[in-house]
Amino acid sequence: MFLTPFLKRFSFSQKEMENLRSFFFKKGYSKGKSFIEKEDSFNKIGFVESGLFKLVYENSEKEYIKDFCGEGDVIGAYSSLLRQTPPVFRIVSLEDSFVWEADFLVLEARFGNQLPFVSLLKSISDNLYLKKEKRESDFILLSAEQRYLEFVQTRKSLIHRLKDYEIASYLGITNVAFSRIKSKLFNLG
Repeated sequence: MFLTPFLKRFSFSQKEMENLRSFFFKKGYSKGKSFIEKEDSFNKIGFVESGLFKLVYENSEKEYIKDFCGEGDVIGAYSSLLRQTPPVFRIVSLEDSFVWEADFLVLEARFGNQLPFVSLLKSISDNLYLKKEKRESDFILLSAEQRYLEFVQTRKSLIHRLKDYEIASYLGITNVAFSRIKSKLFNLG
């Protein structure tokens, strides 16, 4: 099963892994379908088996891409889990995707005092914190061109799976600015 290699890193016994996995179910999302809507309940989490999602803030004029989640990533609205409030962003599939998902509150009630589960949660929250801090520092310390070069270097597998406007939104720049950066860096015109 998809979750087994991931769970093995947290010292779950075989029985604990089987018990934990029994709370997850595999669900397919066609391109454009939401894993989480802004008004949804906050308690759904998952592990992306295949496909790609965008985490997106929206207002009446524009969407702002917060992040992308692909194969092997944990997916959910972590801040909503902590606050127990609906999320302020959506999670939408960019490709046909499969996710192993569960109700976080049920998992926490059942496994919350078991050391492997606590270690799993700590690892997830630590990784989310480090990712968020890195993204914030990049916006403050790096130019748009530098952010794009870092994106190309660290998330190369996504380049051909995303549209230019999605990358531009993630970088926090306009499509025009993104086009100029690409032209400058790759002598496209």
